[in-house]
Amino acid sequence: MGFLDRVRAVRGAYRQVDANVERWARIIAIDPGPGPVTVLHLEIHSNGAPVHVEVAYTRIPRGITPAVGQDVAYRRFASPGADGRDADTYQVLWDEAPQYGSPEKVRDAFIGQALSGGPGSERERKLLVARNMLDRGVISQADYDRMISDR
Repeated sequence: MGFLDRVRAVRGAYRQVDANVERWARIIAIDPGPGPVTVLHLEIHSNGAPVHVEVAYTRIPRGITPAVGQDVAYRRFASPGADGRDADTYQVLWDEAPQYGSPEKVRDAFIGQALSGGPGSERERKLLVARNMLDRGVISQADYDRMISDR
């Protein structure tokens, strides 16, 4: 195996692991910015780190209408700040899907949310979780049918 083959193998392994990392943001507020720029307040979800709010300045591409509550993909850039510390800048990736992490992680999060309480019976919460998992492509229609038929 040559050097380039090893590099390609490592790059492929990295991409596979990176595809299972949780990295998405939820738009929590939209403000007009200067000129054609829109200011988005994003709730950042990043691989189990505490959720925090950041601001992203962006130009909205034609045909896209952002909405509060919408999940988006993002990229974080770190650049040296004036005070010597890194300053984080966030860019919304309009042409990419949010990266919720591995299917098992998404499923576990939905089940944990359903079993944590809230209005309705435990059965209703499980059905809501099953519908959410189906909508996000985590489970198949057959899995969904099996989950809703379980008593």
